Amino acid sequence: MTILFVILAVTIALFVWGRFPPDVVALMSMLALYLVGVLNMEESLSGFSNPTVIMIAALFIIGEGLARTGWTALAGKKFVEWAGKSKSKLLILVTLGSGVLSGFVSNTGTVAALLPVTVSAAWKARNFTIKITYARGVWIQHGWSFDLNGNAAKYYSK
Repeated sequence: MTILFVILAVTIALFVWGRFPPDVVALMSMLALYLVGVLNMEESLSGFSNPTVIMIAALFIIGEGLARTGWTALAGKKFVEWAGKSKSKLLILVTLGSGVLSGFVSNTGTVAALLPVTVSAAWKARNFTIKITYARGVWIQHGWSFDLNGNAAKYYSK
């Protein structure tokens, strides 16, 4: 049990330090847990078959693709132009845009598309990124609960 906490502490320290990419740190942690016998082979590899892991990986790939093509910078610039110097308008634009988009696309798709845009817009407006990203996340949840598939009915039919 002690070795588990040692590996956990080292893993957290490596994540915080940031010298190595997070995926490398996670794989090293998994390998260390397997080599010391905390996990068996099946447990070590079971996470790769989880759809959530695949979805999160796809989120990073889509987000990086959007950033490299310049779409996030362009969209962030447009959001700042529309909002002018008003941080409140920027917050409203981002949150409403997130809510509307998540009504048509899954939460993960909305996050993949709008997280880089949100961060870009917040930086351009010299705003606190955490405030806008939090509000965007809340609206994504609300937009998804009232999607075109009629999922809102399940909340009110009880």
